[in-house]
Amino acid sequence: MGERFFFALWPEEEQRQALRAVQAQLDQPGSRRVHPADFHLTLAFLGILSPAQLDCALAAADSLSCPPFAVQLDCFGSFPRARVGWCGLRTHPSELRQLVNRLWSVLEPCGFRREQRPYHPHVTLLRKAKPIRPGGLSQPIAWPVESFVLAHSKTGATPRYQVRKRWPLSP
Repeated sequence: MGERFFFALWPEEEQRQALRAVQAQLDQPGSRRVHPADFHLTLAFLGILSPAQLDCALAAADSLSCPPFAVQLDCFGSFPRARVGWCGLRTHPSELRQLVNRLWSVLEPCGFRREQRPYHPHVTLLRKAKPIRPGGLSQPIAWPVESFVLAHSKTGATPRYQVRKRWPLSP
């Protein structure tokens, strides 16, 4: 299996620690905790890339301009079919939707196709999880977004994901 690439928001240490606390609260027997260094919020999943596709994705991201913004992680739940527990956002800021839309608009000329299912921004905390009753966080996690990254999976490694390149957001 090849490396799978994706664009994502990558949290700083403060957000990672807060996410670890939520992860500990949601943990259940038989589930597998995601390594804190792997916490991220996916913007666009690309999959396995050829060298030409990777070059095009990098150039596309280089051309992107978007101002910094903030998100607030304020809820949790699960995707029962995928068996993952997550922390997410009840309200998607317009700036987040704008970043995702702009990213896809520069990726589509490279031949990438946006997923058809609705975008549900979240940070995966648990794998092999039983269904989790959705709820709100008593202490929301503020996340100032000042950059986005292109990351890829590393087969058999822990942590599982590695940042390939980071782009700062600027007005």
